[in-house]
Amino acid sequence: MSLARALLLAALFLLAAGLSWVLREAPGSAPAPTPLPAPADSPSASREELEPVESDWDALGRWILDLEQGRARDDVPEGARRASAFLVPLLARHQLLSQGRTPEALASEEEALAHEYLFGTPERVRRSLEALGRTLCLWRVERLWPGTRSQPPPRPLPSWGRCPVDGRPYRVGEDALSCVFHDQSFSTRHPIPANSPSELYPQLTMGYFRKDRSRSLDAVLEASLPSGVQPGEVVVDYGCGVGCYTWSLARGAGPEGRVLAVDIDPGVLDFISFVAARRGIPQVETVLASRESPNLERSSVDRIFLIDVYNVLAGIDLLTSGRPGPRAVLLMQRLVNALRSGGKLVLIDFRPQPGLPHVSEEQAMRDMGDLGLVLVDRRNAPAHGMYVLTFQKP
Repeated sequence: MSLARALLLAALFLLAAGLSWVLREAPGSAPAPTPLPAPADSPSASREELEPVESDWDALGRWILDLEQGRARDDVPEGARRASAFLVPLLARHQLLSQGRTPEALASEEEALAHEYLFGTPERVRRSLEALGRTLCLWRVERLWPGTRSQPPPRPLPSWGRCPVDGRPYRVGEDALSCVFHDQSFSTRHPIPANSPSELYPQLTMGYFRKDRSRSLDAVLEASLPSGVQPGEVVVDYGCGVGCYTWSLARGAGPEGRVLAVDIDPGVLDFISFVAARRGIPQVETVLASRESPNLERSSVDRIFLIDVYNVLAGIDLLTSGRPGPRAVLLMQRLVNALRSGGKLVLIDFRPQPGLPHVSEEQAMRDMGDLGLVLVDRRNAPAHGMYVLTFQKP
């Protein structure tokens, strides 16, 4: 499984976790804002009323298409609200601005930065709406036609397929479903298309909003703990995604340190650079990695964090053979080579549970030991059912 695809699956997991979130109403900072219909978030609203159904995803898709093609509307579809509480505030603000109306202020700095990044220029608008539509199309197939590259969907091809954005049926070929509108196919051999960086932009409005994810790790990043970041260190956030944890690491390293946000997707790295510049955090730098190499110099860093990442690198191989595959071993060895003598690798991951087949602590300790690292601390993360293992390079 590629890191880029795993990031997309992680985004799906984040979306599922946030489906029951309700929109927060922020006080308007501009005079005479044009109101939008209130979300269905009253205390009397039942869980069933807030949970999306298939028609809600269609409503979100049609709304995105309307925005992309410049069709004016005065409302926000209620189905879209249920489908994604993350995207609705940003799309609603873009809708008002595109109509020359004055929107209310967004509820947080995170929302404001994400909105500026996704819709700040006409080119960003075009790219973002196109990427959102393509991803919704992919999500429908993921939800209704489950399968992976190691366990592809069974034949025959399903007949339910239609794009949630333009509503047209998928074309059924000998081996694949094809969405003509988005020019992507879903095969029985390879059901999920190789995603481009632009298809990961929706993560920006999901992972980035989850401030609690990074703040919950602050307790294990205390400088007094073996896992803690020391001021002035060169720290790597490997598999950083949209930077959920990058900013906590930057706080620990301080302005005299450096945080290298490393990922294989240039889209998410572009977003991290954008946020770092807007927030004035020059110690955060980005590094574009490949599937074979982190592209870090040998003996150049003090600390490497793998947060909800090792399961992506080795998980499929561990499930099938009980051992990390050659590519994962090679990549991990190159990460270890980047550590200075005495440097630390901090592995933070979820404990395995039904539906969440992550790497166990015992397996992770064996694998890191095979790489020549020494376990120096083992503890629980304060939230999310995660464990924290700190290893040192002799």
